[in-house]
This record gives sequence, structure tokens and C-alpha cells, in this order.
Amino acid sequence: MVINRYIKVAPVSQTIQNKREQFVEKQLDYDSVSNKLSQQGVIVDAAEVHGILCGMLCGGMSLTDQKWLEALSETINQGEAFSDPTQHLLNSLFNQTCQQLLEPEFALN
Repeated sequence: MVINRYIKVAPVSQTIQNKREQFVEKQLDYDSVSNKLSQQGVIVDAAEVHGILCGMLCGGMSLTDQKWLEALSETINQGEAFSDPTQHLLNSLFNQTCQQLLEPEFALN
């Protein structure tokens, strides 16, 4: 008797499909993100922020919930609100991280 085992992957939800379309942005690079974070007074570098975002997303954080920004502020900015340029940069990094996690190759850069 031959038993075949298959791993079933749930179909991608419509929310994730919609988000995937929104995540197409210019690829950010480590040095420019780290420099911009430093200029804005954020005490961590791009790799640390990327790692925190990956952990939040893989831990089940909603793709549509903006609470990640508040949680990130608590973690890396002593609970202080981020400036507008920093929020824009972090949103771009969040979108890029989501895109990377949604890719079939699961390619994190």
C-alpha cells in the first residue's frame, strides 16, 4: 500500500491579493534606510526594523491593521510618535517586507 502525503496550501485570501498589488514599490536598500533612520533620531538600523517587522508579520499581525506602527514606536522609539518622513520610510519598509514574505520564493533582502 502506497501512501502519498501532500501538503495543502490554503488559497491566498483576497486581502492578501489586494495588498500584494499595493506593495509594488521601489526596492529600498540597507544603507539608505539606515542613514534616513539615523538622521531622524531612530536608534536602530534597517536590519533591526526589518527583523521586527518580519517577526510581527510572521507572528500573525494583520496586513491591514496599522497598529504595527504604534508597536514599532514602543519597541524602537521609546513610545514617541515617528515624524512624518520616518513614518513614510517605515511604511515603505513595511510594504517591501510584506511583498517579500508574499513572494513564492520567500526572498528576504
